[in-house]
Amino acid sequence: MRGGRSVIKNVAFGFGSKLIVFVFGMIVPQLLIKSFGSEVNGLLTTVTQIYTYIALLEAGIGNAAVNALYRPLDEGDRDMASSVISAARRYFREVTVLYFGAVVLFAAIYPWCVSSEIDKMTIFWVIFIQGMTGCISYYFCAVYNQLLDADAHRYVTENVELLGYVLTSVAKIILISMGFNVISVQIANFVMVIVKVVVTYSYCKKKYPWIIYKKNADKNLLQQRGAFIIHEVSTVVFSNTDVFIISTFCGLALSSVYGVYNLVFTSLNTLVNTANGGLGFLLGQNHYKDHKKFLLLYETYDTIYTMAVFIIFSIAYILAIPFVALYTRDITDINYIIPYVPLLFALINIMSGTRAVAARLITVTGNARRTQGRSIAEAVINLTASLILVQFFGIYGVLIGTVIALLYRMNDMLIFASRHILKRNIIAGYKNLFVNGVLFAGIVLINERLTLQIGSYGSFVVHGIVVSAIVGAVYLLLNCVCNVRLLKSLKTVLRERKNPSV
Repeated sequence: MRGGRSVIKNVAFGFGSKLIVFVFGMIVPQLLIKSFGSEVNGLLTTVTQIYTYIALLEAGIGNAAVNALYRPLDEGDRDMASSVISAARRYFREVTVLYFGAVVLFAAIYPWCVSSEIDKMTIFWVIFIQGMTGCISYYFCAVYNQLLDADAHRYVTENVELLGYVLTSVAKIILISMGFNVISVQIANFVMVIVKVVVTYSYCKKKYPWIIYKKNADKNLLQQRGAFIIHEVSTVVFSNTDVFIISTFCGLALSSVYGVYNLVFTSLNTLVNTANGGLGFLLGQNHYKDHKKFLLLYETYDTIYTMAVFIIFSIAYILAIPFVALYTRDITDINYIIPYVPLLFALINIMSGTRAVAARLITVTGNARRTQGRSIAEAVINLTASLILVQFFGIYGVLIGTVIALLYRMNDMLIFASRHILKRNIIAGYKNLFVNGVLFAGIVLINERLTLQIGSYGSFVVHGIVVSAIVGAVYLLLNCVCNVRLLKSLKTVLRERKNPSV
């Protein structure tokens, strides 16, 4: 079975690339705010996040393609793999046309929906250029990204993304420092996306010369593709609710405040999701085999992943305010220090993270259609609650609306996965959440009574190391005490991966 070295490469390259992305992700927005002001940064934050999540529409078809590719790639059936790839490419290119139409509409309408001192043509071109990067990427490379994912070579995609991101960030830093306007910065991003497309296309053409594109490939090979798309459309609505409502009802400057906190937590969330993406193909390769071994693999994976999520976002919650205070200390056009916002962001990311393994399980086992209605309900709850609460509580109301929607969907996923896929007691799905949740609540109570005074980045690093060591050790100790099977299960899973015949 493929996977041993690929697991290491997927996770190692994934984490490495995300750390570099995190560093540049901190530098560029700060330069944007200082050079163009919080409103321009708020505009870029809003547009970038919306397009980032519209990119999940690619994942809708991509999930169906990856699921369909697992078995033929594992069994070496290149003819069937070619058929699936052909069907996926055909579907991606059809969707790209619709995507282009959405870009034009968004660019034409949004400038008139937001109150800002930025001229409307600048807003139009920022939105349009950013949208065109997605069109180019989907049309030429989307199917190759899914192929690499299914073939346990996700690290290749990670490396190409890293290359593009570093080049783009360096170009932005140079252009901003030289006094170029924000449209020029967006054009640099567009050029670098073309570079990524060329690299990915060339690599896959060389690595997979056996692919035969079939003009009339049956799109039915992408089972439950409609359900996957519905899931991702719902995710787009759910994920874009916050920034869109804040920019529309609270202004672009406050969306810049949201963007700074979101940048910190989203960067960490992306880092965590790298592990889920890098290891997730193991679930796809094993779910149709021995159920007992698969259950052991899932429980070990879920226990470690949930613990990691709580550790990372507990640390982020503690250090968020001190970091933002340092990060924005020279920015005076709006106050970036807002109490309790880090707690709400931490809750949102913890709930998103603790359901991630169950969500992956639902995807790889072909249960997207059975759960599509729940995904729509999550988006509706988030949108409705946020629109109502923003009127009374501003940015707090929008974040609370997201928490409410996640409470519903997280529980729904955990229950569905336990009852319908794993065939186990529902309470078992909550054990990890409860154990780690109690400790997180204790951390919140302690942190609310303490104030970290950090005056420099050097001091922040020292405090960060100390906080991380303490928080990590406490979570690890608690999880080992409350789950004595953890080390034994991990050892068993590793032995099975090393000696598949055992």
